[in-house]
Formats: sequence, structure tokens, C-alpha cells
Amino acid sequence: MFLSTRWRMAAISAAAPIGLCGISLTAPAQIIAPPIPPLAPGNWYGPTPWSLPNSPFGLWAGTLSLDYARLIPSVGTDGNQVGANGAGLWMFSDNLGLNTDFGYHNVTRALTPHLGSTTAAGALVWRGPDFRLGPAIGYQGNAQTAGLSTKTFNYGGYGDYFFSPMITLSGKGGYFTSHPGSGGYYLGGQGKFYPDPDLALHAGLDYTKFTHVASFSETDYSAGIEYRLPWSMPMSAFGRYSYSDFSPGKFNINTVTVGLKFYFNANGATTLVDRQRTGTLDTTSSLVSAVQLRF
Repeated sequence: MFLSTRWRMAAISAAAPIGLCGISLTAPAQIIAPPIPPLAPGNWYGPTPWSLPNSPFGLWAGTLSLDYARLIPSVGTDGNQVGANGAGLWMFSDNLGLNTDFGYHNVTRALTPHLGSTTAAGALVWRGPDFRLGPAIGYQGNAQTAGLSTKTFNYGGYGDYFFSPMITLSGKGGYFTSHPGSGGYYLGGQGKFYPDPDLALHAGLDYTKFTHVASFSETDYSAGIEYRLPWSMPMSAFGRYSYSDFSPGKFNINTVTVGLKFYFNANGATTLVDRQRTGTLDTTSSLVSAVQLRF
């Protein structure tokens, strides 16, 4: 049986989604002076973007991501995860908006019950000339076919700083509560580099402390890439690797994720860097969630 007593505790404790609201992004928002935001410098800008007709209901931008992940624990059997996330950015003014996010993922493993994970979140977005930040709240519900379930809520904030046209720096922090009986706090940071307007490289570090489990913590190291495909459809392909180390003990999980992301903008953005900095919070980044319940 894969789950040891400690691993069961880790699984029940670790929560706050894989798509948890994009609580902290990799590519923040340039302030956009209507009708069109300034384009990031680069060697090409791609075809004419698809737009959301007339920005319905004030929707400024939307994204849909589909992903597959292979979960490789140091002890036990490997797992497969498939799912999707949808997000929308609703702007109330040039500087203030609301980001919403919903997602569902399913984890399957040999000889164990399937796990379904449903996420929902919201974050206020305050934009300036070279930053965006705000508070965020998220929910994750996990349920196994065998009957085990957890509900997790996290509360915190994020900040993105556009250090230069090619570099974005991000940070996050907050706390979470999980039922049954767990909770703690989290911190994280990430850097994103754009060697080309349609290519993004990122690396991040996350730390989660479980205060209801003595001396237990999780550290996640991650790196990834996203490339906007040169088609008229606003689509990108992404890949990500993460290493999750649990302490105390020697248990860890390697996760390899690949997927597609579709961008729908009503703000005139064309390149990947502009879509990310002026669009929804990035649910495919390593800073999306405080902790991740994978099993």
C-alpha cells in the first residue's frame, strides 16, 4: 500500500489547489491606457490577435488551459493527473479589477482510489505602470472514490513587479486552513524571463509550513517554459518540472506537466508577454497555489 501514515497525513494536510486562483503570478500587468497597451520589445509580434467581442460584461481577458502531469513519488506507485482551468479578468477601471478562476483535475494511480480536485478562487488586481498586486482567496475540494475528502481555504496576497521588459519578479504569502484538521502558512517567489516576446522561462521556490503537524513542512522547486505558437489562434504550449521535498523524512515527489493554453483578450494584447502582463493571473505557473494535494 503506497500511503504510509505520514504520507496520509501529508496528503490530508497539503491543500490549496493546482489552479488556486493564480494567487501569485509570473507575469504581472503593465498599466494599459486604452485603447491598446504598449507592446513589449522583441523581434516579432505574431499575427493579429483574436479578441473577445465588445468585451462582454466588462471581461478584459480570459484564458483556458488543459494539462497533463506525471507524478513520480520516491515511495509507491506513479500517478497521472489530467484537468483544466478557466480564468477571467474583469476590469472596473484602468487600475482595478477582479480575477476569477475555476478548475478541475483528476488523479489516477494503480490499486488506489481516484482523486478529484475542484478549485475556485478570486483575487483583486491593482495595476500600476510596472506592477500589479492584491489580496486573494481560494478554495480546493478533494474527494477520493473511497470516501476520503478534504476542504481547504487559503487567504493571502501576491505581487508582480515588471523589473524590465524582459524580466518579471513575483512573490506571494498567506495562510490556509484544511478540514479535517490542518493549517499553516506559505511563502513563495518566482522569476520569469522573456528572451523573446513569445517565449517565457520561469523558475520558482515555494515553502509551506504545516502548523498543526509538528515540524512538518514542504519545499517545492520548479522550472518551466511557455511558447506562443505562431498561429492565428492565440494558443501556447507549456511544460513544467517541479520537485517537492517533505520534511522531516526522505519522501519527495517529482512532477512533470505539459499542456496547452488559450488566450482570449479584449485589450489589444498580441505577444505572450503582453497577454500575460495584461491578462488573467497565470494558473499554469508554479506560484498558483500555496500547497498541492496530489494524492
